Amino acid sequence: MRHLESGFQLASILCMTNYFNFVDFNSDTSICHTVEAGGQSKSGPNLNKIFSRKSGSTAGYQYSEANMEAEIMWSPAHMDQFLVNPKAYIPGTKMVFAGMKKEKERADCIAYMQQATA
Repeated sequence: MRHLESGFQLASILCMTNYFNFVDFNSDTSICHTVEAGGQSKSGPNLNKIFSRKSGSTAGYQYSEANMEAEIMWSPAHMDQFLVNPKAYIPGTKMVFAGMKKEKERADCIAYMQQATA
């Protein structure tokens, strides 16, 4: 199982984020994912309660073997690293997304996910 060091830097950035900064970008995310409880998977899995789940565990979604074997317990720190470059973080993932290079953009996305998927 992957473990990350205490994310002091990420925590600092998350403190400066604004949930509403990412709402404008939600249309991009909603093409592939749903966030509401009981939402259907699309080309990507439903993200409801993502921060209390293990990678590759959404019922009814056909994950790649890589996602199922990654044994990541999703946290904001893991999600931050994943969003930089999903294919590098979980080689073999089916996620078709180039990544978010800007730290603030990732932090806004994570803040949005923490609120929208709780």
